[in-house]
Formats: sequence, structure tokens, C-alpha cells
Amino acid sequence: MAAVLKPNWRLCAGDWASHDLEHITSRLRIQVKQSAARQTWHTSVSKQSPARFSIATKSGRYEGSDFISEPGRNAEIYIFAWHEDVRDSCDHADPAQWKFFVVAEHDLPVQSSIGLSWLKANCHPTDFAGLLDTVDSLAVQIAPR
Repeated sequence: MAAVLKPNWRLCAGDWASHDLEHITSRLRIQVKQSAARQTWHTSVSKQSPARFSIATKSGRYEGSDFISEPGRNAEIYIFAWHEDVRDSCDHADPAQWKFFVVAEHDLPVQSSIGLSWLKANCHPTDFAGLLDTVDSLAVQIAPR
């Protein structure tokens, strides 16, 4: 994911990071959430995991090992990645097999999680090739001026 968003976005996920990517100039933050219909514990192609993504607010965030009390969500942009292929031949490592829903945090509902039905009703999915343009377009709309 970080590779397609370079050079404008830098990967900052790791250790205690509260978000996954950060814009190099505006400092906007991205949180990536992912889910897949096929999971390794499924023994049948007919079994599918429902897409459910946590969007719960937090009491704060970490910067390194320091906790900063800052209630709310930890990013201005959320990317929800969905892999719907359940065939034996599906490959979660192939970014072309994923759909991406890019949402401004302020457009998310006030609840702890959302499902694929909410994303499909409120967002237009993009593929991996269109992800950078979709993210950058949204960032321009919400960046502080």
C-alpha cells in the first residue's frame, strides 16, 4: 500500500503507531483497514467471512512510547481494503484482486464498526491502480489551508 502512495505519503505504521501513513507536507493521516471473504480457517469455498471494519473512537494515541490523550479517531482518511475472491486460486498478496474504499473520517458514521454494505452505499470503490489518485484527491479536499 505504501509503495503506491509514494512519494507524497510515508509509511509510519509500526510499534505503537496510531495510524499507517502520513502525508509528507500536510501531515494528514491515513488508517488502513482490511478484510477478506476467504480466510485460511475456511475449509469450504462456500464459507465467507463478513466484511466488518472497526472505526471506533479511541481515548488517545501513541507517539513512540508516549501516550497522548486525544479522544477521537486517529486519522483523517480511512482506506478500507476488501478482497472478495473466495476461489482456491485467489491471492491476497496480489493488489489487483482488492477493492479499496477511501473515506474521509468526518463522513464515517458515529458507531464502532461498519460493514461492506455501508461502504458500497456511500463510496465508489477504486482498484489498486486508481488508489493514489483517489487518496490524493480526497486529501486536497480536506487538507487544512
